[in-house]
Amino acid sequence: MVFLLAFLILFLFAALTSAFSMLEIIVAASTRGEEKKRKKAAWMIGLCIFLVGVPSALSYGIWSDVSIFGLIIFDAVDFLVSNILLPVGALLIAVFIPLRMSREVLMAEFTTGNTIGRKLFATWLLFIKYVVPIAIVLVFLHALGAFDWLLENNS
Repeated sequence: MVFLLAFLILFLFAALTSAFSMLEIIVAASTRGEEKKRKKAAWMIGLCIFLVGVPSALSYGIWSDVSIFGLIIFDAVDFLVSNILLPVGALLIAVFIPLRMSREVLMAEFTTGNTIGRKLFATWLLFIKYVVPIAIVLVFLHALGAFDWLLENNS
């Protein structure tokens, strides 16, 4: 029983510290260094995140009969985040990082903490500009089922 209690307390601290670090990104971006707004912004954003998360938490309980496109709320949100938002975010990063950041800044970030970075930088830049966006679009389309017809015709 002591080990269970210790595990649950440590798990609680791990979950809270992870949640606070994710919350900090949103608060820092929304307040832009204005310290007076941080406390209110943290509470408001935290409350919004909590309210958005409640339906997912209840989707295996009292809201188990509520469905979106044939999926319970938790599974619908999981599909949205995993198959749409993450690939779109990765695609935006892959497209805009080489376009909006200078080559010098990219080189400095790429070579920080290693010695092999300068040799691989040109290859990485080529991949991030041309190969990665195409690969992300293909993975995105596959996740949405755009290539299901190929699998059905070959079976």
